[in-house]
Amino acid sequence: MSSRPDRALKLSRRSTTRETVVKCYLTSLIVDNVNKRAIREAIDARVRSYAPRLRAASLGLNYIVKQAFDGVDDVLDVSVPERLFETTFVRQLMLGTADAVKPEVPVKKMHQERPDLLRDDLPRYEGDRNIYSAGAQLYLTNVKNHLVTNLERFMIRVCKAHPLWTPHQAIAVASKIRGYHGCSIVPGKPFFLKYTVLAFYRNFP
Repeated sequence: MSSRPDRALKLSRRSTTRETVVKCYLTSLIVDNVNKRAIREAIDARVRSYAPRLRAASLGLNYIVKQAFDGVDDVLDVSVPERLFETTFVRQLMLGTADAVKPEVPVKKMHQERPDLLRDDLPRYEGDRNIYSAGAQLYLTNVKNHLVTNLERFMIRVCKAHPLWTPHQAIAVASKIRGYHGCSIVPGKPFFLKYTVLAFYRNFP
């Protein structure tokens, strides 16, 4: 069974879905140097406006999470905003709630407490809303991937880090947890494993 259900779903979709990606290079299509320079400047301007907003949004998200855990003894009692991992939430972190149809209360409160994270000093450009929507989706994907824990790799690292176990003992314990048979944690005795000690330490740094 896969430890990444989202990855398994993505792979299953590939068997029934065909995706065609079309790429073009503006510099090869535009022969006028003046237009080339104008397009490059327009792209650079949007990047210079978008990048600081994304950084501020990331800091704002961390601030909201830290405030949620502040003064809470049990993590089960933490109240996390319901729409924390939605595109609209991240877009408002980047652009603010002033022009939002349904302002997110946690975002509005955060910007009131941390006005330095509301980068309304940066310019907006025509058609850049798609840039922020795509950026919010990509940011959420990165956050969710970061939060996914591969339990098997984590368990192996714990076994390897044990100060009193030799490499043979660590791999034997990890294999017993996995359910492999014929393992022994007694130094010097043979045991049968799916991975050798060398492969174990190469594959799981």
